[in-house]
Amino acid sequence: MTLKNGTFLFIAWWMGCGVGLVFTFLFWHLQDLGGSPTLFGVASVINHTSELCAYFFLHELIHRFGHIKILYLGLLGNFVRFVYISIITNPWWVLPFEFIQGLTHAAVWATACSYLSQAAPENLRISCQGVLQGFHFGFGRGCGALFGGFFASSFGTDITFRVYGNLCLIFVGIFTYVNHRCPDGIGGEQTNFNVDDSHEISGNPPLLAPHGAPANPKWQTKYSSGLTAGIKQEPTHSAPLSTSNMQTSGSGYNAYQHGY
Repeated sequence: MTLKNGTFLFIAWWMGCGVGLVFTFLFWHLQDLGGSPTLFGVASVINHTSELCAYFFLHELIHRFGHIKILYLGLLGNFVRFVYISIITNPWWVLPFEFIQGLTHAAVWATACSYLSQAAPENLRISCQGVLQGFHFGFGRGCGALFGGFFASSFGTDITFRVYGNLCLIFVGIFTYVNHRCPDGIGGEQTNFNVDDSHEISGNPPLLAPHGAPANPKWQTKYSSGLTAGIKQEPTHSAPLSTSNMQTSGSGYNAYQHGY
């Protein structure tokens, strides 16, 4: 575990905390401002629409900007969004910045998965994806809901959002410094593929599932299709049965062999 690896996992956890804060306390905060259920429904539609658009255009964004820069943008987006939410007084003014959730949630998660799938050693790729999901959606989102509740009860949701947003800005600077000072690959190994280069994407990039989990393209064979796509298949060869010792009782019997 290198410093760069640890910082990457910390950012994944921290962004997961933001997911927990938004999904647990955003509507509570808007209700305190006088928001109605109609507002909550409209905000939800905007949130999920922005995430869908982010997944749709993410491949082009990675080609244009690179993985690390999208993570920078995600942190900056959280800074702007949480600070903005903490200072508004009219709950309907939250809607313009709900479109940014596609960047701060969907794009960050899918980019992190793509980053690991292309930079981690092949034998550790599945394990790294599991660790990433645990840090982001499990540990991160849970901590955001749990500790966010403590802070919201003690200081209010506006102060909680403002503190989280300002910390995101600080972590942008730390993450930028670490990535420029530690340009090594995942796991401390130098790789031929530079994931920080926006113009250096693997020729056969991994596909992104609905939650951004990549399916290893090396697993796919010409025999894979439908639900079996992405599942590693080992060729099986069964030895043909010998018919030299087979005893037949009829003259019209033709010996045959099993296996293909």
